Amino acid sequence: MKCLFLLSILFALSSCDSSSNKTKTFGEIQAEIEASQKLFEENRQRIEAENKAREARLVEQRSYISARYVSVDEDFLDVELTNETAKDIDNVVGSLEVFDSDHNRVTSIALTNWVPGDIYLPRGGTTPARKSLALETPENRNQILEKASEYKFVYTTLRIQFVGENEINYLDAILKPKPAAAVKKINPVNQVKPDACGSNQISLETPEIYYPGPKCEHIARNIDSERFKLEYIDMCRSALGITEHMPSVAKVQVSSCIYETNRSGLSYRKRICCDMPVE
Repeated sequence: MKCLFLLSILFALSSCDSSSNKTKTFGEIQAEIEASQKLFEENRQRIEAENKAREARLVEQRSYISARYVSVDEDFLDVELTNETAKDIDNVVGSLEVFDSDHNRVTSIALTNWVPGDIYLPRGGTTPARKSLALETPENRNQILEKASEYKFVYTTLRIQFVGENEINYLDAILKPKPAAAVKKINPVNQVKPDACGSNQISLETPEIYYPGPKCEHIARNIDSERFKLEYIDMCRSALGITEHMPSVAKVQVSSCIYETNRSGLSYRKRICCDMPVE
């Protein structure tokens, strides 16, 4: 047994730094340990700092809009969203999450409202939101039906744009975008070709509006529904000099969309076609 122990010691010594056949001194081993401990401590501090920054960012993301329970039935879970800021919210993208009393997530849904120029949630205002229960498991649906009023509802903002301000994008910090490529100079060319208003219509143009988004196509989303926008109806009534009720304007389209050359984003105008009264 004693011989076996000695052989084990010799084998251990010979395996130390086999590339140079030299065993490490106590000082070298101590230096390696200290270097390893230093690296571990630096990583620990970095992770703690990143976690604190992430927690602070999450608190900020959840401060813009609050959510409260309204009602639930077999098909839908209804909540009410409230603008908790002192500004009008033009556009917002976020997620509504539902937690039980043990802080376990019960369900969630992504909510998007991004229609430039159409105020989504004025300061202090509220708006309904709805979560379909169609895709929930029977067990989870029954749990929601029974305990929905006890749950905690949290709205987390991912992107938000206040009226007249640039977009705040929290996804940038999460996705870590690639380094920006060299910016190619773009000539200020109108990217859209609007139709002329009809012979029995008058044509009105909105003032030029700056939009920080990347594409002209975004401006035209849901544009047909803007025929019922009160602002455009009032523009037509004023231009035509009429006071009668006007349910909608004839047509709304993007008349110009020009990419900015000295900043990101674009500038656009909209054309409103108003039917002239029949004499």
